[in-house]
Amino acid sequence: CFPGSISGIEPYFPDPADWPAVRAAYEEGTRAEVARVLETVPAEDLTVQFDLAWELNDLSLGDEPVLPWSPAQRFAEKYERVSSSLPGLARAVPEDVRLGFHWCYGTAGGWPMTAMADMELCTLLSNSAVQLCARPVDYFHMPVLPDADDAFLAPLERLDVGDARVFLGLVHPGEAGGGVAAFEERVRRARRHLGEFGIAAVCGHGRDDPAQVDGILRLTRACVERFEELRAGRT
Repeated sequence: CFPGSISGIEPYFPDPADWPAVRAAYEEGTRAEVARVLETVPAEDLTVQFDLAWELNDLSLGDEPVLPWSPAQRFAEKYERVSSSLPGLARAVPEDVRLGFHWCYGTAGGWPMTAMADMELCTLLSNSAVQLCARPVDYFHMPVLPDADDAFLAPLERLDVGDARVFLGLVHPGEAGGGVAAFEERVRRARRHLGEFGIAAVCGHGRDDPAQVDGILRLTRACVERFEELRAGRT
């Protein structure tokens, strides 16, 4: 999993004039790293995922800047900056390697760093990735808030991603997640807006308390088993 180029550059390079050159170097470095991994891991066994966290955080603020040195841009200009970064990331991944994008809400300070209003940004970015990337995108991962209602999920009806798979982050640990029963209700609600999808944890586990990881994985397994039962029509 690699950060998106904006996540990997803009928080650390405060002069926007440097960004184009650094982005070119970032994309070339990513290509080199993927090639290095392929020296050991067969292409059919490799998946490369790009994690766009600062990108989502920035877009969620509308016309407001995400960083003190961010250029003054309207939402449409921000969106163009973010969406135009996707093809360069995709070019780093050979077509015989699976490619995915994770539209990340962020875990710094606790998940979510940014609580999205709905699934609109995830939908827009997924559609743009399929349209702009020269190679196929194999999947998208989209987090879903634990209490997401129909209004939050409705933008999923506008997804147009061809054969790319969609994985919804519906597995939430802890008391707020409500266990398997609450997970099942989230699945049923999501199905009202998207007919076919896979399920996953809401985000990665890099910032989770190590003492809680075993329980999180057990919950995830239980949710996967229940999801398969629902898919098979065993309610």
